[in-house]
Amino acid sequence: MKHVICGAIVAGMAFGCASNGPSSRAKETPTGLAAYAGGVEFPTKFKPYLEPTLTATVNMRSGMITLRNFGNAGVSEPRIWINGIFVYRVPALNAQTTLRLSKQNFYDSSGRSLKDLPTSAIKKIQLETAQGLMDVQGPMAE
Repeated sequence: MKHVICGAIVAGMAFGCASNGPSSRAKETPTGLAAYAGGVEFPTKFKPYLEPTLTATVNMRSGMITLRNFGNAGVSEPRIWINGIFVYRVPALNAQTTLRLSKQNFYDSSGRSLKDLPTSAIKKIQLETAQGLMDVQGPMAE
């Protein structure tokens, strides 16, 4: 009986890893985040535009990245790009909200994590949506 239960758990975990669902827990593992980054490319087809209602700050000690949306419209399913190399996707950046992200969530296409670089290496933050590529104001160090 133990083998059947273990087999079901392993099968379920494998299905979760292959799932394209919007918030699969498997995608939040380092392996899942690196695999996601390996499957997307920085959008060179879009000309970036400055979105004045979006700002970013980076805490130099903790490496936490804070995005703020001061606008009245949310941003659905943006890919957040750091330096045009490291990427992480979030479900939304809603209007009038703050989103805090750890640099350990960001990976490049080769599987390298942003956590392995000094926080001072974060120079540019952009949000990619179906509508285009937005430059945010900042990042400012805090």
